Amino acid sequence: MQSFDELYTEIYNKNVKILDRKRRNTNRIIAMSILAFFLLSFISMDFSDEAADNPAGIYLTICVFIALVIIAIIHLLDNIKYADSDTDESYLQVYKEKVIEPIIKSVLPNCTYSPFKGISQEEYDSMGYDIKYTYFSSVDLIETDIDINTNNQIHLEVCSLFIGTNSKSEYDNDTPIPKFDGLIGHIHLNKFINSFVKITTSNKIDEIDKVRMDSSEFEKYFNVESDNKIAAMQILTSDVMMDIIDIWNKTNVKFEIIIKEDKIYLRFFTGMLFSTKIFGSSLVKSRLKKYYDILQFVFNISTKIYNAVDETEV
Repeated sequence: MQSFDELYTEIYNKNVKILDRKRRNTNRIIAMSILAFFLLSFISMDFSDEAADNPAGIYLTICVFIALVIIAIIHLLDNIKYADSDTDESYLQVYKEKVIEPIIKSVLPNCTYSPFKGISQEEYDSMGYDIKYTYFSSVDLIETDIDINTNNQIHLEVCSLFIGTNSKSEYDNDTPIPKFDGLIGHIHLNKFINSFVKITTSNKIDEIDKVRMDSSEFEKYFNVESDNKIAAMQILTSDVMMDIIDIWNKTNVKFEIIIKEDKIYLRFFTGMLFSTKIFGSSLVKSRLKKYYDILQFVFNISTKIYNAVDETEV
């Protein structure tokens, strides 16, 4: 497998010109729209003393504000998935095809990647997270089967997810308040667990069900909650704990892992990873490395937890 640095260099050399050309086209539209607005506004402006004490200052303030609105709107349109067309792809479509997909395939070569498809609301609700929401958006769905041995597989799904509730602001009733914004993983183990285990970077856990682990370094960053403390310690082997510590050190992203029944659920509070920026390229190495590391972690931890479950009575 290529190292991330090698992969990034290859992606950059192959695609940066394509992406920059797409970005220049968008910026050109922004510049032309702003220029047209300024010219039309200037022509129609009343600069008489009766109009205002400082008509030029008022005009400049209004124009700057509206110009920023125009930039934001055009930038938003650039992130929208247009109808399937080879000639009318948004920057985001090209970015996902040329940048995100190669990163995913380098970690999970046999996966199916659907950049503008995600999990359904019904599937999310079945995970049991007690979060009320009125806004739901899911994209970047990755699906793959991982062979454990000749008789067993685990099915892995990872996607980007945003859920929120409507704003109560009297000025902006349509802006959702985020309740979760990040990556979510859903893993079918093909092995039933009679216990509940939760590993989290949060301090909000049930103190009665808190499990004391035998690693002081692990306990510096994580809390473990379980209805079966012996099972939790059997599943969280030293190897599993080291992987969890390692992903925290690499990404510094808050996350949680829930193991119950025949599932592993993972949530990474990354925020929006792949939206394009108003200025500059979205080919940000540190952000792509974070995604690469999380995917590798999900793959590794799912197989290690399966093996730990398979070797213990849980």
